[in-house]
Amino acid sequence: MLGKSVASLFWMLIVGFKSVAQCAGGVDRGSIGARLKPWVLNAVFFLSIVLGAMVQGSTPAIADNCPAIPTGSFLNGQSDSTLTCSAGSGIDATAALNIVNTTNGTGGGTVSFSAGAASGFSLGIVGCGGPGCNVPTGPVFVCNSSVGQCTFVVAPGSLSGPGGAIFFRGTMQAGSTSITGGFTTRLPDADAGANQTVASGSTFTLDGSASGAPASEINDSITSYTWARTNPSAAGVPGSGPIRTLTAPTLNVGDSPLTLTYRLDVLDGFGATDIDTVNVTVNPPPNNPPSADAGPDQTGVVSGAVVTLDGSASSDSDPGDSIASFAWAQTAGTSVTLSSTSAAGPTFTAPTLNPGDPSVTLTFELTVTDTQGATDTDTVSITVDAPPGVPEIEISSSETGPVADGGTDALGSEPLGVPKSITYTVTNTGTAVLSIPSSTFSASNLVNVFAPNTGTISSNMIPPGGSGTITVTFTPNASGPFSFDLDLVSNDADENPYDITVSGTAFGIPEIDVSSSESGAVADGGTDAQGSEPAGVAKTVTYTINNTGTDTLTLSGTPTTSNPVNVGSLTVSPPASNTIAAGASTTFTVSYTPTIAGAFSFDLDIGSDDADENPYDIAVSGTATGAPEIDISSSETGPVADGGTDSQGSEPAGVAKTVT
Repeated sequence: MLGKSVASLFWMLIVGFKSVAQCAGGVDRGSIGARLKPWVLNAVFFLSIVLGAMVQGSTPAIADNCPAIPTGSFLNGQSDSTLTCSAGSGIDATAALNIVNTTNGTGGGTVSFSAGAASGFSLGIVGCGGPGCNVPTGPVFVCNSSVGQCTFVVAPGSLSGPGGAIFFRGTMQAGSTSITGGFTTRLPDADAGANQTVASGSTFTLDGSASGAPASEINDSITSYTWARTNPSAAGVPGSGPIRTLTAPTLNVGDSPLTLTYRLDVLDGFGATDIDTVNVTVNPPPNNPPSADAGPDQTGVVSGAVVTLDGSASSDSDPGDSIASFAWAQTAGTSVTLSSTSAAGPTFTAPTLNPGDPSVTLTFELTVTDTQGATDTDTVSITVDAPPGVPEIEISSSETGPVADGGTDALGSEPLGVPKSITYTVTNTGTAVLSIPSSTFSASNLVNVFAPNTGTISSNMIPPGGSGTITVTFTPNASGPFSFDLDLVSNDADENPYDITVSGTAFGIPEIDVSSSESGAVADGGTDAQGSEPAGVAKTVTYTINNTGTDTLTLSGTPTTSNPVNVGSLTVSPPASNTIAAGASTTFTVSYTPTIAGAFSFDLDIGSDDADENPYDIAVSGTATGAPEIDISSSETGPVADGGTDSQGSEPAGVAKTVT
């Protein structure tokens, strides 16, 4: 008992000394132990063990076998003290565990010894020290020789002061050779996990499952996990449990990263707590480039019109981001001036074109920039058309040249009854296609002409500057003035239809045709073949002169003959009339006598005012056939007819008479 009292006295001195240190320097983790020189503590603690052993008497002294114990000071129970010693027959050792608990007056600890080093081991609280120290009552010890550990809990309220020392005594049965005794109070180990970096608006997990009770404490575990967000604070976030899944705040593009600090408080089965923190850095979303939209291409823009470019459909998909600026630039086409190069929808005036000019295409590029400086481009093309053109018809005649709409194509004199062809050239001097839907003229108001053939135009769609031709054929049917109207329908707005009057004077022309009573029609320069005619027999041929022209045919007089061969008695009777009206005729005769058997011929020439057949030449030819005809004449009486008498008169008888 004396040994225990002395030991208690020394420990009370130690505790008092520590309390003074605490009051001088404040209480924080490890502060008391840091303020006590280890050699002082060791000496005092060693002395307490020696004195205790001396008083016991029944237990061998351990001064030579157990070195000084480096007793620690324990703020909230977090530190270790270890005793290592050996004896041949046993150890009865007393050591002290200092508990400082400024929060709930609850403490606990662990005493460790070599596993299997003794068949039995016991612990007991032998005293306490420090201001307001009350010896804990009813601490629960759980010892396990196989693992060499005893744990205990000091009930709440046992330590009423700001700190105190509890003295333990451990006994090992004789026969042991060594014992290691550790007097430990441990906090649980809070582990809030590694710091994280997450994306804006994403989910992330706080994982405190790696937290645990001290590994050296038997039958201890984490009983609660409490999370709190400390920076920036937020009520109700994030709750309890070892694992929590949260959603990161939504940041805008360009925001600074946001660091969230979460604190994990864990409580073990002995009521001890520990704290750990973890930082979650929330990065703002990356800046995606904006989307430039210069608007749809524009076609059919009229020359000189005001055109609006439209980039208002440009956009930026990033939260909190937007289009900060527009920049327009013309990249192709006739240069124009924009009302603004930085507006979303600038305007300009389209180039001025003339009718018939080709369309021009202007190209513009839009560059948009978002609030973070990212850019995108798009282009738009504007096609400007020339103003609508108009067709313009002009017509010229192959006979008289250009003929105005409503004008006259005066042909002058034209032969009556002779077909006349006129080629009209239709020219488009306008700026749009000239359309001739009917492809031909229409004829009307015919005077002294047969119905014309108005032909077909070579092209009924005439482009600006192009042309087409139409050939009209007509025939005057009476002498004197003739006329008719031609109308050409087109898409010329002010000359539709295009009217032309064709006029002239028809004059007749004689036209001689001759036919023979022997061989029929005989062309000028032809032959009137007579066939076989008896020689010496007179032959008469009648010739008919027809005027197939349109004017009076005037004969030059009686036709003449020439170049007779084997003919005689060649005579020509005068025509019945030397003037032959159009469509009328007259006759004359030619008489001839083939002289002897054989070929005969002569030329017949008919003079007239036929312009191209004067004279009208006919070759008359044939073959004369002869017949034997006997005539006898006597030297006495002359010709003697067949069956007649050659009367000799008186001739002397008996005298020879010769008659030739």
